[in-house]
Amino acid sequence: MNFFHYTYENILCEDLLIKQNPRSFQELLCLSGLVVSHSSRNFRIQEKTYLPPWVALKLLTGQSPTKTRAKKACANFKILARDLLGCQVSMNKSQIYSTLSKYYLLILPRLRGFEGFYEKQINAKGFSFAVTNLLVFPELEEKASFFEKIQGINLSIQMNTQNQKQSSLLLSGFQIPLNFKY
Repeated sequence: MNFFHYTYENILCEDLLIKQNPRSFQELLCLSGLVVSHSSRNFRIQEKTYLPPWVALKLLTGQSPTKTRAKKACANFKILARDLLGCQVSMNKSQIYSTLSKYYLLILPRLRGFEGFYEKQINAKGFSFAVTNLLVFPELEEKASFFEKIQGINLSIQMNTQNQKQSSLLLSGFQIPLNFKY
């Protein structure tokens, strides 16, 4: 059992029962999903540039990423229908806590100038942030020359919350640093 799973099961559930007062156990706040993704306009021009981000996501998550394609054409972005936009990995509940604890304990301390997550990054149903320098990941450091051209990855954490206050309550329960200015 890792850090986040232990914290949620043994500490946070009891605190949320007191603070939230739910009618049933299903109404208790929890993490419901984690999506790690990468997209680039270069995929449309040269589809072979898709390989380094795909390998990076595979190494980071342990799962094979799926290709993300355009559903319909958009003339403003010069995108045709079925153009390759990026790749993504969706994680299930058992893998959310291990991946999130790895990011929290290994990656966030290595980010330069990181003071916490801002209020605009957290919304009612989730929380998103981007890691622009992929060389902070220990899995990717060994082959730095292969991954240096990747611009970054996006992490989206889905929660079963109803508003931003509940989302902030859940994240602060995990001791994730929040940088709100009131």
